[in-house]
Amino acid sequence: MLKNTVLEARGIWKGYRKSSGIFHWALKKVDLELKEGEFISILGAPAEGKSTLLKILGFLEIPDKGEVYFQGRLVGEIGGKELEYMRNQRIWLVNYSLPAQTLPPNLAAVLLDKPARLPKSIPDNYLLSHIRHFNDCGIAVVMATRDPVEASCATSIYKLSKGKIAKINGNAK
Repeated sequence: MLKNTVLEARGIWKGYRKSSGIFHWALKKVDLELKEGEFISILGAPAEGKSTLLKILGFLEIPDKGEVYFQGRLVGEIGGKELEYMRNQRIWLVNYSLPAQTLPPNLAAVLLDKPARLPKSIPDNYLLSHIRHFNDCGIAVVMATRDPVEASCATSIYKLSKGKIAKINGNAK
């Protein structure tokens, strides 16, 4: 069965001016495609652009160059109220821990930023069981992490380094 593309980043560039005044590219020509029910990890060291990429995929930041598509629609052409609805009901950007609330019926993707910071009281399989539940429901998941063991739970692993992304593994577990 063919799965539809949920999110697609094409040629994404994003840069920042550091406090020193030096301009730094956090993302350089990043291409990424996420399909329904897919689970991918983005592995990288701190300050390599993982959070920046998730913010762009979650419609919270605008790339300097390139385009983001949500279910085939160019995000830059979507109006403010619809974009706000999409941020709240279609795409979840989650920092550190998954919310316990009921899933919105139209949720398409969950973007997890650094889930390794879960409290010690939460069992190790908590995150993975939630991700598998999302995938079984057709919800796509992108997890940004610096932990290679955590990343290995995904079906595809991408490495983000010096602003560039490369697929390093497909069909992991």
